Amino acid sequence: MRRSIPFTARRGFTFVELTVVIAILLVLASIALAVGRSVLAGGQSQATADVMRVLDSVVFEYGQITNETIPSEIEIVGEGQERLVWPIADAANADLAPNDQPTPLEAVVPSGALMLQAVRELAPSAAELVNGIDPALMGTQSVGAGTGSVLLQNVVDGFGNPIRFVHPAWHGRYGTFYGGNPPAPSSSVPNRVFNPDSNAELAVNTLRRSYLPFNPTTGDGSDRVRRGDADEGLCQGDRPYLYSAGPDGDPGTITDNVYLDDAQPKFPWETTDDPNFAWDGSGRDLTR
Repeated sequence: MRRSIPFTARRGFTFVELTVVIAILLVLASIALAVGRSVLAGGQSQATADVMRVLDSVVFEYGQITNETIPSEIEIVGEGQERLVWPIADAANADLAPNDQPTPLEAVVPSGALMLQAVRELAPSAAELVNGIDPALMGTQSVGAGTGSVLLQNVVDGFGNPIRFVHPAWHGRYGTFYGGNPPAPSSSVPNRVFNPDSNAELAVNTLRRSYLPFNPTTGDGSDRVRRGDADEGLCQGDRPYLYSAGPDGDPGTITDNVYLDDAQPKFPWETTDDPNFAWDGSGRDLTR
């Protein structure tokens, strides 16, 4: 004879149990998100380092072929046949970047694109090495304006920002910077004047290379567009170097900039003999 088993209703989750489960799921989700961001950032940094190694090989190969350093300036003929001479400088066009204002992107001299163009013209076989770069990191950049404008090949880092090239003729720091507490402007090192040996029109008249060319305590609150001109780094000997402005796109915040291990720059606070030179923990001179 078959025995029937009485049906017993299954007890549901209590409110406390549901709350605990939801809390655990939220914690797991936050951990997964943090790990995902870390992996993504690591991949972007690795892609940046890889592309910089290729560009460093381009610079090295150029030296092997020509027995010279990449020139510090280049003359470019625009689409309207206007000739413009550019400094191959990791700096800002001081004419377009007034003091006490965040450096606008259009004021940044496209040093990486100009360097590649110089190599392409003077040592084409060296420029062919860029064919080994991930196509996703290759693009074009408009240089100049009006009849002097032209599209040049450009390379970006894993964060989508142009790779920067520092020439020994234009390294170091110059131009107004804000420091101290409260921040105050100082310009003991004036802007550099671009005075090339050329009859072509100048694309840039004066250059500024400051890690903090604006007062960080004032402005319209658009901090995401605030950025320095450059990292203020110094080339070692006559060797140029490459770097990425990192995830924040600001070359002035050097803590997240990406450099090659075998092509590290020096910085002004590391080379000064001035006993009164003060810095704020990130290597920024507060006494200028």
